[in-house]
Amino acid sequence: ECTDDRSCLTENCDDFSNECACNPFTSFGCEDGEKCVVQGGSSICTDGSTGSPCFFDEDCENEICAFENAGPGSPGFCSCNSDTGAGCEDGFVCYTSEEYGSAQGFAITTSNSCLLPLGSACDPQRTECLSAVCDKVTNLCACNSFTNFGCDAENGEVCNVRDGLYVCEVPITSPGAVGDDCFEDDDCETFSCVFDPPAPGSPGRCSCNSTTQEGCEGEYFCATPGEIGAAVGAVVSVSPFCKLPVGAICDPDENDCLTGECDVSTNTCSCNSFTNFPCDVENGETCALDSSGSFVCQVVNTGNGSTGSPCFSNDDCDNNVCAFENAGPGTPGFCSCNSDTGLGCDEGFVCYTAEEYA
Repeated sequence: ECTDDRSCLTENCDDFSNECACNPFTSFGCEDGEKCVVQGGSSICTDGSTGSPCFFDEDCENEICAFENAGPGSPGFCSCNSDTGAGCEDGFVCYTSEEYGSAQGFAITTSNSCLLPLGSACDPQRTECLSAVCDKVTNLCACNSFTNFGCDAENGEVCNVRDGLYVCEVPITSPGAVGDDCFEDDDCETFSCVFDPPAPGSPGRCSCNSTTQEGCEGEYFCATPGEIGAAVGAVVSVSPFCKLPVGAICDPDENDCLTGECDVSTNTCSCNSFTNFPCDVENGETCALDSSGSFVCQVVNTGNGSTGSPCFSNDDCDNNVCAFENAGPGTPGFCSCNSDTGLGCDEGFVCYTAEEYA
């Protein structure tokens, strides 16, 4: 405590604190790199860096001296410069109180602040984002769900929290059709919202409903991922899709058949030769080419090649003749006698052609 300048080693007694202060002429009493500045009888040491005390803009490296809740004789502090960008660390931007007040919904100070712009890496434990929101999932500065800052408000976007993520989205006001964006089942006409592939914070899409069969047209039906996987031998999706059953008219250029196979000769959905779906495997059926070149469910030849045994080709028969009489697609024929060689008949019998005995 001092009474006058002569009682101080620095020869400066502060008029407000009545304490010995630095010397404004020699800067005696300040640390190396600091200078002593005085205003209205009050003296302070400052190095001019951001956050240092000041009385005038020229006291600061950034030429901005901010006074916030400063009483008479109290110094302000050196602030960043929003015009030049000076005074902030790498990655930070100098924003005015109006800018971050608009982003956060209120101005908490009247001075400029160094803050991180949207999309910057941030620490959720610190208030360092312009939006005041550091997403705890991504550790990135995100939109503000209170002010919707960071979203395209002109195009109807708002900031919502989805799976812990702050995301900009256009609110869904009415149920969407199959293929439209959704976040929950109620957003869809079919009451089926699927996320394929799942992406936290990102919208899903409305799909057909495999329980109610809503969302498909014509011969299409809503197949579950399990049904599709069983038909083609692999799970290709986590969501249901509209598919055509075996036998339905199809386009070979489209992947519309449940089996993944559209027969190019008939333009109909056929069985799957890899999985044998939907053949009756327990009773010996497999999906194989028939005599017309189409994939159909048919019983595997179990004959011994003798006359009358089932067959699918001449090679299946000892007599080299496989006859198809009233046999539908996929149905085996039978080994017949050979009218050219005479093989296949018991002793005394002769093999006649159909034309001969007709």
